[in-house]
Amino acid sequence: MGSLAVASKGRFQTGISTDINATFVKPGGKMGDSVSVLGEVVSMGMLSSTLLLMSGKTLAYTRVELRDPKTNDVLAYGSHTKFVKMGIDSEDNVEFNESGEEVIKGTLPSDA
Repeated sequence: MGSLAVASKGRFQTGISTDINATFVKPGGKMGDSVSVLGEVVSMGMLSSTLLLMSGKTLAYTRVELRDPKTNDVLAYGSHTKFVKMGIDSEDNVEFNESGEEVIKGTLPSDA
């Protein structure tokens, strides 16, 4: 889920995992029940390699929560830290509008 959160910021290459943490809080129902999942990028390095190298920001920090959709109780949560320096200037990266629903720079892969 952490990689998907990084990809949602337009990164074609989502980096290398440097730390993954998961904490299970309580059981989440039985087989066939639904679970709500939220993944987000908490912080990520700059968008260009020049700024990235100057600032030393080469990591992306993501957070994930799994919740019971009926009660909104947290079932599990976790974090995923990724080294994202490589691919920072990839021509395959895209840029989304503020809502994240429309590509404003670059092209999505044809199978997306």
